[in-house]
Amino acid sequence: MRFMQSRKALRWLALVVAVGFAGIGVAALAQEASKQELAARGKVVYRVYCSNCHGASAKGDGPLTKILKSKPADLTTIVERNKGTFPAEAVLQRIDGRTAVPAHGSGDMPVWGLSFQNPEKLGDQEPDVQAKLAQLVAFLESIQAPAKP
Repeated sequence: MRFMQSRKALRWLALVVAVGFAGIGVAALAQEASKQELAARGKVVYRVYCSNCHGASAKGDGPLTKILKSKPADLTTIVERNKGTFPAEAVLQRIDGRTAVPAHGSGDMPVWGLSFQNPEKLGDQEPDVQAKLAQLVAFLESIQAPAKP
């Protein structure tokens, strides 16, 4: 009898563990899907706001490069320039531009945190600005060149 109870307990334990792992798997898949959706939206934002300078391929070869003071960065090598990691917060701050960060270089790039606001819209626009910034960061992370060995 005791043997049957311990088998039953083991089955329940196995079921709980399996459901737990399935939940983690589903959550990871959902997170990955939402990251892909964010990156897809970021691609549109990139095309509208960034590609004229950084180019369609994000390699710093946009049609306006001839008239710019300095060549735009190759945005596909951010990970390479940062020792194999994507510095999402630093990238977000650089794009936003509303807070001066001397280590991020000159202020040649537009202050997109202000440009993403609609002057005709009343009220707090910060959630909209942060959404566009997050979309751009997700897109830029998605286009990173594979790390060189």
